[in-house]
Amino acid sequence: MSDRFNYDKAEADLYDSGCHHSEDIYGYRSEKGINAFMRENGLNPDRYYGRDKTSGGHNGSKNNGGCFITTACTAAMGLPDDCYELTVLRGFRDNYLKNRENGAQDIADYYRNAPQIVESISNRNDADQIWLGIYQDMICPCIQYIEAHQFEKAYDLYKAFTLRLSEEYLHA
Repeated sequence: MSDRFNYDKAEADLYDSGCHHSEDIYGYRSEKGINAFMRENGLNPDRYYGRDKTSGGHNGSKNNGGCFITTACTAAMGLPDDCYELTVLRGFRDNYLKNRENGAQDIADYYRNAPQIVESISNRNDADQIWLGIYQDMICPCIQYIEAHQFEKAYDLYKAFTLRLSEEYLHA
């Protein structure tokens, strides 16, 4: 499949919509299978494909699907979408957060709120400074905690930072 499908966002939205087996999305690899599963559960699969790889985003950065963690890495630091930081954080999400009590809800909340946070920050004149602050004050320390196997500290920092950004930028 030439288009990238955002399995994590799809799973979070499936979970949020009440799908009892949202993790089943990971078993589908064909576009036809993915689309059928998403439609069976009342979601439009087109929302989860990365078809527009070059548009939008702050300062002409790649479309990141509304992930403020990805935006902080790609827009503020000029890192690729598969950089070390994002790889470590995605592993943390998939191997720790997803299996943590209320972890699936935290992931669903992130994917529901992050696009609005990205849009709100990106529309500000000081967006570059905000993205840099997110990178320096949340992403780098989280990476250090994860590397030191201090997963609960990484989670606490992530959770507090996400709540602060939601309060500050969701209704801005």
